[in-house]
Amino acid sequence: MKLDGVLANVKKITSNPNTVSFVIVIVMILFIYVAYSKLIDMATKPQDIPYATRTMKEKEQITADKIGTVQLSGNFVSLQGENLETNRGRIIDQYVADGYIIPQGSLFYKEAIANESTASETIYAGMPDTYAPFKLAVDFHSTYGCSIMPGDYIDLFFSGLDDNGKLIFGMFIKSIKVYAVLDANGLDVFMNTTDDQQFAPSHIVFAVPTEYYELLEKTVRLGYKLLPVPRNDTYSENHEQTSIASHSIRDFVIGQTSIKDSNGTN
Repeated sequence: MKLDGVLANVKKITSNPNTVSFVIVIVMILFIYVAYSKLIDMATKPQDIPYATRTMKEKEQITADKIGTVQLSGNFVSLQGENLETNRGRIIDQYVADGYIIPQGSLFYKEAIANESTASETIYAGMPDTYAPFKLAVDFHSTYGCSIMPGDYIDLFFSGLDDNGKLIFGMFIKSIKVYAVLDANGLDVFMNTTDDQQFAPSHIVFAVPTEYYELLEKTVRLGYKLLPVPRNDTYSENHEQTSIASHSIRDFVIGQTSIKDSNGTN
């Protein structure tokens, strides 16, 4: 009888629309409160995040002694996005990725971390077998305000005086792919963020057919100037094969080399 009475009372309560609505509201409030409390806890609860205890250059191994931990709020960690590495174990014995530098006190980001096989790759990995890398000295102005970037295709101009003291100036080699823009320390200027001075380009590295490499080396050793000239995006996207733009300049350089060879001064 007692059980029948309880069931009857429950049925009576649940059949009342006002009572059901009240219970639903209470459950929803409790759910929102619990969810909100959890979010607040996640946002404010400190997390142990790894950071660099010393500055590390590209391809340097990240050993355990170079990693410290700092407590940061969950909200700050979330704002850094998925690129932030939060697991110390996934960093130990990895390497600084090619073209990156990790400053002292910096957090670790996944794009700046590489495994041993990836770190051992060079910027010339995609260079054709018949090409050779050429390193040309530049500065901020000769790169047009550091507007020459890896992957761009540029033209190379020649500047010098002939035997009569007359100026020779013109496009020498066209459609050359740039592989890297380096600072004075040999680091990628677009990845290096230690200080403002290191953003200044010191060399650009591009690839040319092997026979052109020899020609460019002779040009530089003879004291003539090579001037890189950037082009627009369309030029890079629809690039032609690297080729000699001026055969007369090529013949001039070869002729000057032959003269110096015959005198035994080359």
